[in-house]
Amino acid sequence: MAKYVSACYRVDKGPKKGGGGGVNALLKYYNNKLKVIEGLEHEFKDKKGAITRLWDKAKVKAGKKSFFLDRFGKILDKKYEPETLFLCHEVDSAAEMVRRGRKVLLVYHNQFTVSTVKDDFEKLSQSEKEKSEEIERLAFLGVKAVAFPSEGAKKSYLENVVLDEDFKSKVASKSEILYNACNEIPKGVKPDCSERVLAQIKGRKVLLTVSTLYDAKGVDLIPDQLKKNQKL
Repeated sequence: MAKYVSACYRVDKGPKKGGGGGVNALLKYYNNKLKVIEGLEHEFKDKKGAITRLWDKAKVKAGKKSFFLDRFGKILDKKYEPETLFLCHEVDSAAEMVRRGRKVLLVYHNQFTVSTVKDDFEKLSQSEKEKSEEIERLAFLGVKAVAFPSEGAKKSYLENVVLDEDFKSKVASKSEILYNACNEIPKGVKPDCSERVLAQIKGRKVLLTVSTLYDAKGVDLIPDQLKKNQKL
């Protein structure tokens, strides 16, 4: 029986992809391999990715609820026991499981959403704005806690989300920071190249960053910043 469900309303495209779907796939891959968390199951959107996305968008534009998201929630609600804790990786699944009265934690991976880019939000129809706001409120205010990957990510969301100050205050009060790092390495787990890497870095100060290499991550800024800080 599952104690925890790591859920994402995204298609499973494997652990090499980004976003909530990629994180869920990566967790699934490593937990199946290393057995770090007992009683953890993983759920994804079905394979009709493009079809469901277009249908969902049309429904939201008309101010209606997504058929496919409703079906996703109905399947999970029926499949898992009432005491199961859902760990959701985006606002859609979080809002859906909150709506069904389940215990939910939201891990917010997004760089931005339609609700945090004012220009994009203003382009929406009134029904789209209302539906987007409804989902955002359900997801962030109905969950037990919200986790951001860094203080910067939390600050960015709270500064840019188009919703009211009361919403921001409530989100801030239930937020936790979960940095993308491991507190401990499971015993016996070593990368294949570990001995070679250890030999190369012996006696050196090492800065390790693991991320997708694109502009928003700012990884390209690291060398210049290191040059400026001679204390390292």
